[in-house]
Amino acid sequence: ETVSEVLLSQRHPSEMRGRTVGIIGVDLGVGASTLAVQLATASSVDCQLQTILVDADSRQRSVSKLFRANGSPGLVELVSGIASHDECVQHVTSVPVDLVPSAGETCDEVLTAEAPEIVQALQAYLVDTDLLIVDLAAASQPDQATALARHLDSVIVVVESEKTQVADAKRLLRHLTHSNTDVIGIVLTKTKTYLPSVLRKFVST
Repeated sequence: ETVSEVLLSQRHPSEMRGRTVGIIGVDLGVGASTLAVQLATASSVDCQLQTILVDADSRQRSVSKLFRANGSPGLVELVSGIASHDECVQHVTSVPVDLVPSAGETCDEVLTAEAPEIVQALQAYLVDTDLLIVDLAAASQPDQATALARHLDSVIVVVESEKTQVADAKRLLRHLTHSNTDVIGIVLTKTKTYLPSVLRKFVST
């Protein structure tokens, strides 16, 4: 809910297209994909925004696997020109969110296109969409997540309590800042109950 309020505050009524928000974890398994799904659901249900969730992590494919959506083409095929925009959008029945999976079930390829080309492929979805949430690969992976992040309107960074190294988080934030990426929030996941209440109100879990 808190993150949804932040996103709504970033949107301007005069804009003629939707906004793009990337979710990037410092490490693998910090909960970035889970946050992306929760955010997309909250955006659609609570905020009544037309929302599309994009699985841009073509190695892990966590979001696609969660919704068992790998049976049809996705972002890899879209960027390569194999499939059309309409073919790559799936209507998820469990939540009122449209999904662009990472790739089809029989596709073993990963995203190799340059970040501007990937973003350009997603532009067509913004005409009729309020919010395009992009689940990015972890910053620690050999992908171009940080390069893609800089081409999105804004980014949320995800760190895991007692796992993510402070130096790694600082390195990512410094890189995003230097590339003029608009970081609108840092989400701390899997916090323990002994986190002082005075600090707990500043983070989302």
